[in-house]
Amino acid sequence: MSQAPIAPFPFDPALAVRFVDACWFSHDGQWFLKVKDRFGLEAAMELNEAAVHAMGKIEARRVRDLTGIGEINDCVGFARFFETFRALRGVSPGEGWRIVSTDPDHLELAAPGCFLAEMAIAARMEGMGVGNFPGCRGFRSRIRGWGLVLSSQFDFIDEERPGEPGSGIVCHHRISRVQRGS
Repeated sequence: MSQAPIAPFPFDPALAVRFVDACWFSHDGQWFLKVKDRFGLEAAMELNEAAVHAMGKIEARRVRDLTGIGEINDCVGFARFFETFRALRGVSPGEGWRIVSTDPDHLELAAPGCFLAEMAIAARMEGMGVGNFPGCRGFRSRIRGWGLVLSSQFDFIDEERPGEPGSGIVCHHRISRVQRGS
């Protein structure tokens, strides 16, 4: 006796992107905690940064393949890549991170909320502080990984600082382009 296929419950495809993204970050967080428990915090931080750096290079290649973008040699192009990456993850323009300013040499971002900080706090790592959380250090490694693929001439370096109390901003990022080899 054959049975008709069972149809899934209806859902929004954008919700599927967010579901996969949330599952990935749950996996990533659990991986980090298990490595920390077994090998210590510094080993977990170093391994996380190395993995995220490699992942950043893979992501940049995939975005490049999907969109056909060419060489990016300034922070204006880097900002467009950042927004394209966020759109592919299902993030609407203006949601979350905000581009404060951009010019060829710098990209300023502000984050009114940070799920990476929320993950660290949930893991009882709040004493590390914004900028030192595993996700913060990983984000800086990801930016460097993206830059290695996106530009043959420049590195993109991220400097992070906490937001000012009462400003509604958790952290600020200043991404600068630096001539490679200098």
